[in-house]
Amino acid sequence: MEGVVDEVVIFNRGLTEEEVNSLMEQGLEKLLGFQAVNPQDKMASTWASLKSAEY
Repeated sequence: MEGVVDEVVIFNRGLTEEEVNSLMEQGLEKLLGFQAVNPQDKMASTWASLKSAEY
């Protein structure tokens, strides 16, 4: 495979065709019922911002 993996989820069961289609069309948030964590103001993004700042 050549490329980048954007979203990774491991399910404890096989998905139905309908669930796979829903994932492709609407993303994980719709199927799982919650959104991914917003990285803004989190430690990793704050630290990256501090390290890249020129003083």
